[in-house]
Order: sequence, then C-alpha cells, then structure tokens
Amino acid sequence: MEHVLKNLPRRHKMLARAYARYIKISPRKARQVIDLIRGQKVDVAFSTLEVCRKKPAVRIRQVLTTALDSAVKKTEGKADPSVLYIAKVTACEGPMLKRYKAAPMGRAVMIRRRTCHILLELEAVAGWDPNKVKRTRKTAKKKTKQEVKK
Repeated sequence: MEHVLKNLPRRHKMLARAYARYIKISPRKARQVIDLIRGQKVDVAFSTLEVCRKKPAVRIRQVLTTALDSAVKKTEGKADPSVLYIAKVTACEGPMLKRYKAAPMGRAVMIRRRTCHILLELEAVAGWDPNKVKRTRKTAKKKTKQEVKK
C-alpha cells in the first residue's frame, strides 16, 4: 500500500496519545481491525474504519478522533490529518468478566467475557514543522483596535 508509512525514521516526538479502557470487545477481534490501520495516515485510517464492518471499528474510530483532537489542540490548530500518521496502536487485555453456564451432567462451564484497552499514538510525518505552518482562519488571533489602525 502506498499510504503505509511504517518504515519512516522517528525524527519527531509523539504529538498525541489517546486511550480507551475497559471496552467490551475481545482484544483478538480489536487487533484484527487495528492491523488494518497501523502505520497509515490519519485521513486514510478514517476512511478505512468508515468502510470496515466490524464492531471494534466504531470504538477505534472514536479513539482516533480523540487523538486527532488532542493533536490539533496541542499544536494550536496547525496539525492536519494529512500530515499525521498512526505511530503506535495496541489492544491489550483488560479484566475478564467470568460467568457460569449450565452444562450437561450437572457441570458448569465458565464463560469469559473479555475486555480490552486500546492505546493510539499519533506522530507527524518526517519533515513537517508546526512552527512553519500558517494558522488556519479559525485559530488566527483577532486583531486589536491598535493593530487595525496601523
């Protein structure tokens, strides 16, 4: 895939991080969706998750949205989904809810309802500097009366 940026040198620090904890989805099923977006640019990852018909895609999209909002806030509106990529995304096991179900011959079988924690980190593409980017119209400072008179 041309959009996958897995082998980029890590020149920039992580811009944003987002967690989703105690999600009632098994980590194995979440990892299937995570593997689709790992290393992709954020805008491409959003479109991939939009098309994906698996249940974890909805929760992962929420985590990605949170991380993107955090990056935009941290860079004062200069971060753009086209210059950010997913540097790290993991699905770790959370606590299991254990339930028992009746089985034949008077036995009981344990049902394990698994949960997971999702961690997502965003980084900027190599060569992007937030100090060189012009402010967008929404985040531009309003001019004071003195500046307008000049």
